[in-house]
Amino acid sequence: MNGRPCVLAFFFMPTPEELTMKSRNLLFSALVLSVCVSGASAEINISWGPGGHLDGTEFADSWLVDDGSAFGDRGNGYNYGWFNGAGDPDPQDANRNRNNAASPSELYDTLNHMRKGDVNSWKIEIPNGEYNVHLVAGDPNHTDQENDINVVGGSMSVLIDDEGDGNNFDEFDITITVDEGFLQLVPVEAANNQKVSHMSITAVPEPGSIVLAVFGLLGLFGLARRRR
Repeated sequence: MNGRPCVLAFFFMPTPEELTMKSRNLLFSALVLSVCVSGASAEINISWGPGGHLDGTEFADSWLVDDGSAFGDRGNGYNYGWFNGAGDPDPQDANRNRNNAASPSELYDTLNHMRKGDVNSWKIEIPNGEYNVHLVAGDPNHTDQENDINVVGGSMSVLIDDEGDGNNFDEFDITITVDEGFLQLVPVEAANNQKVSHMSITAVPEPGSIVLAVFGLLGLFGLARRRR
């Protein structure tokens, strides 16, 4: 989501003359406070797995599905998907819906492999800025994955390391700066069998800019009898 959401607050205040005179003039000056917060405000939620796997679930309206398609316009307001240096990948053959009754939710029941055949990377276009990223990697059915992944924002890259704990899932929280218009997930080639399940990307709000505009033109709303 691009844009700068703005909140306008209007305060109507008596003029100093009204405060010092016993007058009933309804003469007001207007003070407009405009607060604009830069950057994206919406949280972006991605769930990897077969197409339609969130249909009918509580996540259907607030999560975007990645079914393994090559990077491009997904028709939902975002450009994201998979790619590698050898050309368009085929990770649609590498997504899974485990239908495991022990999965905490459908979000934890689906995934896509990053190392099924080719080494496939994933990226999404987002505005430049600072972001908090929560990434869940793993598989409800297996623990053979080594989820070492580089999260790349352009000139900044953060390595996430599962430390070989043998769990079904690894959950990572990082903060990263995006300065080239995209966030990218790149599997570490020295590791093995990385699997991504779901991810949330949230913009870190920048300090809001406050603009105060005082209008010199006084509005006349009505006059009452003035005491002398």
